[in-house]
Order: sequence, then structure tokens, then C-alpha cells
Amino acid sequence: MPPAVAGLEGTCVVLPCRFEYPEELRPAAVHGLWYFGSPYPKSYPPVVARSRPAAVHESFAGRAELLGDPGLRDCSLRLSRLSPELAGKYYFRGDLGGYNQYSFSEHTTLEVLARPVLEVPPEVVAGAEVELRCRVPDNCPELPPLLGWAGAEGLPGAAGREVREDSGGARVLLGLLRFRPRREDGGRRLGCSVAFANTSLAFEASVALDVQYEPQVVGLWGPSEVVEGARVELGCEAEGRPLPLLSWFRGAAVLREEPAAALRLLLPHVAPAHAGAYSCVAENRHGRHNRTLLLHVAYAPRAPVVNGTLWVVAGEPVTVTCGADSDPAPIVTVLRGRRAVAVAVYEPQVTLALPAARPEDAGEYVCVAENQHGQRGTAFNITVECERPGGGT
Repeated sequence: MPPAVAGLEGTCVVLPCRFEYPEELRPAAVHGLWYFGSPYPKSYPPVVARSRPAAVHESFAGRAELLGDPGLRDCSLRLSRLSPELAGKYYFRGDLGGYNQYSFSEHTTLEVLARPVLEVPPEVVAGAEVELRCRVPDNCPELPPLLGWAGAEGLPGAAGREVREDSGGARVLLGLLRFRPRREDGGRRLGCSVAFANTSLAFEASVALDVQYEPQVVGLWGPSEVVEGARVELGCEAEGRPLPLLSWFRGAAVLREEPAAALRLLLPHVAPAHAGAYSCVAENRHGRHNRTLLLHVAYAPRAPVVNGTLWVVAGEPVTVTCGADSDPAPIVTVLRGRRAVAVAVYEPQVTLALPAARPEDAGEYVCVAENQHGQRGTAFNITVECERPGGGT
């Protein structure tokens, strides 16, 4: 007999069974019966069916029939109107008369199903072919199952077929559905339905597709330009299944990361050194995707730096440069009192050039650098020595 057999509630099953006994016994008659739960008469197991008219347990009255003829060594059993309480182990006992009675330890385990068994691969990936399997017991000869699929309309490449399996007398109708899911098919409910001709019996097993797919960074936000000292927050949003690992990078340095659908990066007090490219990377086992945001940090001019000749003899040339670092580039002005004597507009430095220094050129000068974010100045002095007759000063 098959070690296991299954049937849907309300249908029937036939347990195919054959047995042997020693040829030398030559019994005048052979009888048999089926027990439920135990093969040993002393434990008083429920009697399922008998080849001779006699009482059976009330649970099996009118629902169990010994189909086979024990005289022909056929012990096949039919169970109808299946219900959950009939699930369990079934044992056959042969009776050849007198002491020649024997309970076989081999048995069939009956499983009563409320619905077909729908098998889904452990991982369903967008774009990759997947196969769903629907297992339907086919052990009731008078009720062949009619299998169908629900919810498969519009699935790319959807194709179904049926295969029949027989494992030692336990028969199964196997429905196969192949398709290539898309990201948007996530959550779509697919169902395997079973009906039986000329009956009202109907069963269905369904599943909501969990479609996995490579991540995609769908949103990136934050200012492109800020002023030094500002508080800046950058944000990134991504989609993907399984949930992607989101990471903020600056160059090769990881600034923050965690598995999430959205991830923020806080820069509480930005400086010029924070300027540059910030990348949000989303990755899971199916792929990787990133987007980049450029951050520009503007700042007021630093204190101007003065270089050049600050002490000369009258008549000698004077060249003084003054520069300041800033963003955007500053306007750099050299003032003598209130008069501008040199100006550079949006240049990093200005040059004050005197071809021949005069005594009146001596004195204090101020180099001022300014942009829309601020102004800084540096004072410097030029000394002009007068040469005395005879070469002295």
C-alpha cells in the first residue's frame, strides 16, 4: 500500500492494497478488516471496514468499503465523504481462519486537505522565470479534479500545464504555472482552483506574490549651495526588495548606513571642507544603484594676505600683492585712506605696482576683500627712504 495518500474534504480516496500469506496454508476462506490508529486488536482500535458483515465504528459507517477481494489478496479500501476526523493511520488485518490472523505493521497515513497545496519558490525575482506548483490529490476515481488558475491574466509569459504523478498508488494532479514577474506584480494574488464535475465541491489556494527586485534610488534631496556655518540635511529615498542597505558616501568614506527605505544625513555646521560630491547608494542581493548630489559651500573672505616689497629707497619700484580666499571670488581693493589705488573684481588677488616710489607714497594701506557673505581687511605699511647726497639715507 502507499505509505501516504491524500484527499480533499468531501471527496473520496481509494487506498490500493495487496497482501501475501504462505502458500502452504491453503485457507478455505480469506477475510480481512481495516483498523484505524493501531494494528493491535487488544488496543481496541476503531474498525473501519470488514469483508464480512459486522459492525464498524460509527465514524466509518456508510463511508468505508473494503473494495478488494481478500481471497484474491486484494485489500483495497475506499473512504468517501472525507472529513478531518478521518485523517490518520490505517492498518489491514488478514484472517485466514483459526490462529492464522495477522495485522500488518505497514500502513497508509491519510491526509485530509481543506485546499490544494500551492508551492511557491522561496524567492520570486522580477524578470526571472518562476514556476508555481499546485498539488491536487487524484485518488478518487469517480471524481477527477479539474484544475485552473486565477489572477494570472496579464502576467508576462504566463503558461500553464498539467502533470500526473503516481507514487506507489498515491496519485497527484500537478498544475504548473510559469511566468516572468515584474516589479508591479508584487502583491498580485494568484490562486489555484479545483472543481469536480457534477458536484458543488470547489477549493482554492492562493498567495500574494512577494516579488523581489534590485534597488533603485528614487529620490535625492538637499541644497546644492549653502553658506558656511549652516545646518544642512541631505535625504535619500530608495525602493527595493528585500529592503536595501542605504549608505551615504563622500568619496570612499561611508558617512552613514542602515537598512531603510529612506536615510537622512545631517551636517550640523558646514565648513568649506564639506563641499563636494555626496552619493547615496542602495544595494541588496539583486543589485546596486546610486545617485550623487553636489554640495557647494560659500563663505566670506578670509583675512587678506599681503606679500611684496614694503621697504624701498625712493625711486625704486614697488610691487605688493594682496589676496584672499573666499567663495564666491571676492572683490579685492587696496585703499590709501579712502582712495582705491588698486582693484581686482572677482579675482583671488590684486597687485599694487609703483614704478618709482616717492616719499609721499609711504604710509598705511589697507587691503579689503569682500563678497556677498562678508568683508575682511588687512593693513600694511610701505616705507620709502630718501637717499642723501653722497649715498647716505
